[in-house]
Amino acid sequence: MIFAPPFVEWHMRRVLFTVYDELDRHMEMPWSQPYGILKKKQLAAFQAEGIPEVVLSYGRQINGLRADWQARGGVRLEGSINLLPVERIYGPLDPDEFLVLPEDAPELHDFRPVDMFKPDACVGLLHDERRSPQLYYYDESDRDLEPLDLDLQGYISLLQFTWGFLNWLLLLLELASPAGQARPFRLQPDSLASNTIAWKLPLLAQHIPDWDLDAFVAHYDLVKLSAQPKRAT
Repeated sequence: MIFAPPFVEWHMRRVLFTVYDELDRHMEMPWSQPYGILKKKQLAAFQAEGIPEVVLSYGRQINGLRADWQARGGVRLEGSINLLPVERIYGPLDPDEFLVLPEDAPELHDFRPVDMFKPDACVGLLHDERRSPQLYYYDESDRDLEPLDLDLQGYISLLQFTWGFLNWLLLLLELASPAGQARPFRLQPDSLASNTIAWKLPLLAQHIPDWDLDAFVAHYDLVKLSAQPKRAT
């Protein structure tokens, strides 16, 4: 079941609980961990800091989920969702974390990981004076922040289609790029996404019931920030 816009109350909770249940039904999950929702005092403290409302709503609804999974029967399909609790997103960065941000990159000083789905890559946001809900992709190999044109609610909504399969963010990056604006969307020949995940698309259709590339693209077009009326953050 796909939860589509207009979003209703508790949308993020519904999506993640549904994805978690589907993973438990269809995949092997060697590691999974739900987190507890934010308490009222914690919410009040984060509100005082000007945290984007969509992140506060996430904290009220679900406040984190980790699910590492792989397809059954030796199929080469795996993925990970590692959405951090709000208190870890905005807390001090743990030096023992498996993703280390370089100290010699001042543009990353305000970056806060949100979904740490790989040891060397994550999705996060900038905790600077703008307090923008915009999410960015970060990879240790190039150290650039790539805007995804999504806030946390839109990002979570897309997990309905992908379940966080390995390297699905490369597809999202191509969608968010100028080359990815044409419709119908097709992977660019010899692009990183095409070379990395094109072979997986038939497997996705076999193992993820709601996977459909055209439906995924249509949903992205509905939830991306540039398609929304300007709203308070």
